[in-house]
Amino acid sequence: MNDQPYSPEELSSDNRMLAAAAHFFGLWAALIIWATQKDRSRFVRFQSVQALGFDGVMMLLSSVVMGCLMLVMVLGTGGAVVAAESDNDPGLFMLLSSSFWLVWMCVIFGYSGVLWVIRLIASVKTLQGQDFRYPWLGAQVEKFLQN
Repeated sequence: MNDQPYSPEELSSDNRMLAAAAHFFGLWAALIIWATQKDRSRFVRFQSVQALGFDGVMMLLSSVVMGCLMLVMVLGTGGAVVAAESDNDPGLFMLLSSSFWLVWMCVIFGYSGVLWVIRLIASVKTLQGQDFRYPWLGAQVEKFLQN
């Protein structure tokens, strides 16, 4: 990207709508918008690649968090089975396992809610014609697009 502001044509209402859709609707929408509009507008190209990067990072983070949560859940359930088979009281393991589901659901809903708020902010900013940038990711995308 250049330090020059975007031209009025690049910030047309159609381009702003496409950039907002790339942020709001997620990975597949951003990919389709980038693939079909990348040569028409620097603004749309930058915003759609940035949305792709954001969704990619969030999917990777989600996978790691979900993997860790599943591991803890399996270990808790497995501990209860081992305790039950050895005639020990499985109550503690079962309590941990069942309360883990509540924590897991809170993490998932909280994480999803935060992601939607971030997407909504990005969508509104780009719909207004502002050059929205995710912290750290925006600079990385800019470097990537300059090459």
